[in-house]
Amino acid sequence: MHLSWIDYGMLGLLLSFSMVIGIYQGCFRSKQLTTNEFLIADGRMKILPTAMSLLASLMSAATLLGIPLEIYSYGTMYVYWIFAYFIGTYLTVNLFIPMFRQIGNLSIYAYLEQRFSLAVRMVITICYILVTIFYIAVILYGPSLALSQVTGLHIWLAVLSCGIICTIYTSIGGMKAVIWTDVIQTILMFLGVILSVGFGFYDAGGIKNVFQRAMEGNRIQLSTITWDPSIRYTVWSIIIGGGLNATAVYACLQTQAQRYLCVKSTRAAQKVAWVNFIMCAFMLFLCTSVGLLLYTKYNQCDPLRAKLISKPDQLYPLFIIETLGRFPGLTGLFVASILSASLSTVSSGINSITTVVLEDIYKRSNDPKTIDQSLLLPWKRIFSCCCKHKESVSLKVDEINTIPIKAVEQEPILLN
Repeated sequence: MHLSWIDYGMLGLLLSFSMVIGIYQGCFRSKQLTTNEFLIADGRMKILPTAMSLLASLMSAATLLGIPLEIYSYGTMYVYWIFAYFIGTYLTVNLFIPMFRQIGNLSIYAYLEQRFSLAVRMVITICYILVTIFYIAVILYGPSLALSQVTGLHIWLAVLSCGIICTIYTSIGGMKAVIWTDVIQTILMFLGVILSVGFGFYDAGGIKNVFQRAMEGNRIQLSTITWDPSIRYTVWSIIIGGGLNATAVYACLQTQAQRYLCVKSTRAAQKVAWVNFIMCAFMLFLCTSVGLLLYTKYNQCDPLRAKLISKPDQLYPLFIIETLGRFPGLTGLFVASILSASLSTVSSGINSITTVVLEDIYKRSNDPKTIDQSLLLPWKRIFSCCCKHKESVSLKVDEINTIPIKAVEQEPILLN
């Protein structure tokens, strides 16, 4: 199946709206005259939009495609990640957020210099930059590949349009543009998944029928409490390992931690983390429902074995085409929701890379008093350089053409 012009229109609206937000925030709403305004919105953002932006930065397109596949393949033990999210949020709120707001720097890695040495700070910063560049390249390419092979969406149309549009609105509008586009993209993500769940339950004959099929196929699993490390998911492996992983992702990455500096107080930042936890739990519930719907629909005929798809990560897009394809524009809305997750991940990565390069590298070799006004334009250009490098990595990945989407093992909701 190929996307219709209505579906492409939905994608065009998403990209155009993101661009408009960036231009509005950068050229009309505020002039982005200081680095604080550009990188953390002067600490004046409200709790709900900041929490939605935090969720969007945590949740990539690979997450939306990967979690339902995990439920489809291995059952509902994955829902115990809600406890991992809680542990990560609790530790972040009580240990890390107060520290981040006291170190007096836009980069959380400044703490490493205060606690250890400048060398440690530099090493961690460089590692973070490299990992983030490769990560956003994969997050752009992987889901685009899955969508292109199922829906007919041209892969480089998706990669280049997302990369270019994202670079433009992030460079022009700064953190305010990132947060407000993340709000729209988060709404689209929820809308796409909710529509697939609603129509999926309707086509499957109701919730009762879905759970009955899942129980018959041993997909309702909530009591695996063994310490056996050879079992994919157990209560202990998720709560202990997942809790530590969630803490690391929520608290130890500049991408997420920077959101805690965008609100006016420590208490507000803590509320941001808890609101994000609630939304993560809701998205986990939705993705679990999608996984059960996939099993109900395909348990008798696996599309991968039937060669209807070539890779497991194409299963959810196939389900969408068969479920929503009869309604003009809804397939395009789903594709837009997946690309929204990619956009939010890329924009957050670009903004955070610029922050750590400025704070951890440039300012360590220059007088910070002279930087605030004069440096903003050159560092906007660095945004573009980061994105161009990221897209070149995607080109290299395309040559290799061996990218499995292991969403559930790399990110929280994504949290793993």
